[in-house]
Amino acid sequence: FRLQPCAHAAHEMATVASGLSSSAPFSVRRRVAYRGGGEGRSEGKLRGGIHHESTVGGRRKGTVPVPMSRVWGSAVPSQAPARASTAVARGGTVDAGATFDLDALMPQEIDGDLEGLQEEAGAEFDDEGIPLNYGDTVAEALTITSKVGILDRTGRWTLLRIGGAGAAAALAAAGADPSDVAALVALQPGEGAAVRFALSLEDGANKGGVVTAMAHVQGGGLLLVLPPAAAAAVQAAAAAAGPEVSAMDLAEQCVLLSILGPGASDLLAQAGVAGVLQQAPGAHSVFGFEGRPVVAAHGVELGAQLACANLVLDEGVAGLVWAAMVDRGAEPVGTQALDAVLAAAAAAAAK
Repeated sequence: FRLQPCAHAAHEMATVASGLSSSAPFSVRRRVAYRGGGEGRSEGKLRGGIHHESTVGGRRKGTVPVPMSRVWGSAVPSQAPARASTAVARGGTVDAGATFDLDALMPQEIDGDLEGLQEEAGAEFDDEGIPLNYGDTVAEALTITSKVGILDRTGRWTLLRIGGAGAAAALAAAGADPSDVAALVALQPGEGAAVRFALSLEDGANKGGVVTAMAHVQGGGLLLVLPPAAAAAVQAAAAAAGPEVSAMDLAEQCVLLSILGPGASDLLAQAGVAGVLQQAPGAHSVFGFEGRPVVAAHGVELGAQLACANLVLDEGVAGLVWAAMVDRGAEPVGTQALDAVLAAAAAAAAK
């Protein structure tokens, strides 16, 4: 298993962030190998948006239409360019004949539904379907601090796409630090930065009312990874700005998986996502998986002591990517382990 760097990276970033695809229908049927047994499939069609339908239970089942949308005030073409089999991304070239050999990944067949695979691994979920733990929070916390873990943060953090001429002003109106916004405006597509938001405590912000988000600069907008309180503030500011700003919550289309721990760089290199954590925070590249874009970004929103690689991907292939990372050595960890690690780091810093 290796993710392949995508040509047309700017377009692919817009694709994963806005849900756009080729206007021609595209039928998807996946049967993936994963240890643990069981069978299933997921199917979907793409026509002017993504429609994914899962045949197994889970928090992301049913058909979810994704509307056509606009970024930074200009329309994204509805006809996607063909994805080239030979691609170059930040100096890396992929063999034109390179493909994914999913059958060689794991020995048995089961559906690639993300929640099903997490349940198979022993996940305990909260009412929103977020994995709290996989049976041993202490061991999972140790994985985060000494090994490499994979964490599903979908639901606990918000993926938001914001565009339009007034996007920067909307961020400032939402409480973003003015110096962070100014630095963000000066960046180029493929770059990004942490953005601090000063929010009132009743909005659920942490101590001091300051939370940190990541902003990734695209050719036509920003892809934001934010705590829910900051996301709500940005959406409210975007709505108040009127037609100059568009904001779209990607919760129904995209999944946020984080690879974190001291072994993250090595695991990502094995998977073909080398160099993500060696670049500046906020830097991101686009890789392909089963014809779908996967955005790999360097995130520091959890704190400088816990840098992570954030994978933002279409929910239709989230299970496949999760399973492949686990097969490469990433250990599933839940949000309770992350909370414990962050609390321990905060306590140590306060001494």
